[in-house]
Amino acid sequence: MTAKVATRDLYRLLREGCGGRMKALGFGRLAGTSLGWTRREGDLFVSIWFQAARNGWMDGFGSRFTFEFQLDPEAAVGAGQIDRRRRYMRLLNSDERELVREWNDDILARLPGFAANPAREAMLKDMHPSMVEMYRNSCQPSTAPYPPGVDVWLRYYEPPDVERWAAWIAESMPALLTRFLDAIGSTNASTA
Repeated sequence: MTAKVATRDLYRLLREGCGGRMKALGFGRLAGTSLGWTRREGDLFVSIWFQAARNGWMDGFGSRFTFEFQLDPEAAVGAGQIDRRRRYMRLLNSDERELVREWNDDILARLPGFAANPAREAMLKDMHPSMVEMYRNSCQPSTAPYPPGVDVWLRYYEPPDVERWAAWIAESMPALLTRFLDAIGSTNASTA
């Protein structure tokens, strides 16, 4: 049986994997969130934070998380105008979206909870048809590339899944930060 990856463990692994890069980019920890960073950008603050799925990690199914960027006069999660925020997927190019799809599909293929078995089929038999459809859709690998702007969360089941995502996020952060600031019209991006 796989060891549970509690939400606190998710945040710890992401902090360990991304913290050095965030510090090198001039970010400090963002107050009021389980895991986030912020830095001054002219008269504003650019903030980046992570969000775990509300239902947490479930045996056999794992969980998922996302992360978001924001530029606002206030260094706070979800502050200000929605047009000055972007989830990470809106900042990815087609090759990066394909990497996310491949890695998510790889994790889905390893999840024992999505494998056909009598207990699962019995559970589905007792569910409302709309819930069965939602459940089946959530465990299907993607057959086509993700389109631009789609909101896809990053799946994980075991600590190495989170570590791999964290390494990719850390490596991608300078480019994502530049794209974010360009997308919302900031002209003083510093991502050295």
